[in-house]
Amino acid sequence: MTNKEIAGKAIKKVIKYEKQNKRKPEIVRQGKGYDIKSSGRCIEVKGCKKEVGGFRFFQHNCFEA
Repeated sequence: MTNKEIAGKAIKKVIKYEKQNKRKPEIVRQGKGYDIKSSGRCIEVKGCKKEVGGFRFFQHNCFEA
């Protein structure tokens, strides 16, 4: 599975979760620093092939958002 496919699956899971919790998720364009805006919340989604521990590094625009 490619990284793009993994990211797509992760975003779908977050959208499903948000809808189950009565929120209104929408995917935003790239460059905002987050992937989904949902009822006033800004959500950055990260997915990976397997469970791993440790730190994750984010782009500067993620922190600015």
